[in-house]
Amino acid sequence: MSVEYTFGTYDEDSDLPSISEFEVRFMPLDLVAHWRRCGMTADFLAYFLSHAFRNPDSALGTLSTVINELLENAVKFSADKRVPVVLSLSHFGEVIGITATNTCRDAHAERFAGFLERLRTEDIDDLFVSQIEHNAESAQGESGLGIITMVKDYGASLAVRITPAEGGEGHDVVVRVVLNAEELDRA
Repeated sequence: MSVEYTFGTYDEDSDLPSISEFEVRFMPLDLVAHWRRCGMTADFLAYFLSHAFRNPDSALGTLSTVINELLENAVKFSADKRVPVVLSLSHFGEVIGITATNTCRDAHAERFAGFLERLRTEDIDDLFVSQIEHNAESAQGESGLGIITMVKDYGASLAVRITPAEGGEGHDVVVRVVLNAEELDRA
């Protein structure tokens, strides 16, 4: 089944000039074999970005957590572990944009769209508790708690675009998180 789904405001053309911008490609197979590299990569990228803030120690934890969550999800749910996932980071002064792109299986795209619809329509605190209960009873390996936590605890603006992959198999998934720089300095 083909799913096309958009969640949140996906602003492709930001009017803000970029202060810093970079993109990294990862081979999921490599990161699955050496899972700790996800956390190490997130820590490194967060450390790099955090020094753009008045209080780098404050920003470091939030940035590392968000980057790690996006990278791990992109790697874990990649349909072909030999096709790169892409992590893009942009610092616009007022906001930080972090985007993860991968291709997932059709069934995952459908479940993810359903989860995002719940995120759109349900109370965030109730959804958090519901997900914890669901995860305790399920062995699917798709907790959703990281995404809920980014929105609930870090004030992240979340946007997701799910479209059928060009080759006809799977779906391209683009997850974008935008964090307020002022909030990162206070975290």
